[in-house]
Amino acid sequence: MFTAGAFAGTAERIYRPRIGLHKWVGICRKKRMPDRPALWLSWMLPFMRIIFFSNSRFVRTVIPVYVPAQIIIPVLLSITAPAIAQTGFGARSMAMGGTGLLSGNDSWAVFNNPAALPDSGITVSFYGTRYFGFSELTETAVAGSAGILGVRAGAGVFTYGFDKYRESGFRFGVKIPFTLQDVGLEAGIAAEWRHISIENYSSASALLLDAGLVLHPGAGISIAGVVSNTAGSAIGESREPLPVVSSVGIGWQALSQLTLTGAAVKDNRFPVSWRMGGEYRPVHYLDLRAGAMTGPGQFNVGIGIRLNPVITSISAMNHMDLGWTPSVELTVML
Repeated sequence: MFTAGAFAGTAERIYRPRIGLHKWVGICRKKRMPDRPALWLSWMLPFMRIIFFSNSRFVRTVIPVYVPAQIIIPVLLSITAPAIAQTGFGARSMAMGGTGLLSGNDSWAVFNNPAALPDSGITVSFYGTRYFGFSELTETAVAGSAGILGVRAGAGVFTYGFDKYRESGFRFGVKIPFTLQDVGLEAGIAAEWRHISIENYSSASALLLDAGLVLHPGAGISIAGVVSNTAGSAIGESREPLPVVSSVGIGWQALSQLTLTGAAVKDNRFPVSWRMGGEYRPVHYLDLRAGAMTGPGQFNVGIGIRLNPVITSISAMNHMDLGWTPSVELTVML
């Protein structure tokens, strides 16, 4: 049964707090909230005094808030801010268990692993997801890739949240291919400007740098690695650290119609998240996808429909406690 304490722990793991307003999680744990269903929390919140403690630039005092549960729960989740790297950008990456560093070769590689940017052509992609059905937890993004001055380049913008809490950013990345003793090697780097704002408090921005590699030793095998926020950037006057996420993975094109992926993702504040995914193409215009991951435990499913020059991808992520998250992606290949 999903308990109030589990709710706090799950929110912390899913949303990977970024700006210091997540200390309510610690409060819940220290008070050892009783082992009752989450419904207990939902019914009680309208009569409870919710207090946020923070030493960040956004909140310098104790703030009492009296609001209905239907509002406070999304706000709490929004304040803890999702990790954009949690499942990666794109419905395909989500469906394949968040193994986007390997299931790249599309526009979203500029976010997931710049070394996996497409090798040719021009692509433009649109993406949207709504975490657990909350409109306040909506994320949208646009990305594209093309060849520039002999290298492959990609750019993208995203926005997450609602009018009370908003996180947005712009990213640009490049990929450079190499050949080492008949082994293909691709290196990529991406820079992101990220902006976070909270209504009636303040806002702040930070510059992040990512670096990635993809190795092709042969036999349909790919080995990838990426480090997000390599410089360990911080944000705000109190210099709240942004997460550093390191990922390694391996992909295998077992058959011309079947691709398998596996990855390990380590956020510097949490245990390793193990991930796996697969994609099967029974006919040339249809992709079937599935995946799973730990930390938190969830499974994912999705499909891709190829009607050149347009590829439509739909996926759904199921968290054992919080339910389903739908996402949709549209890619145009020029």
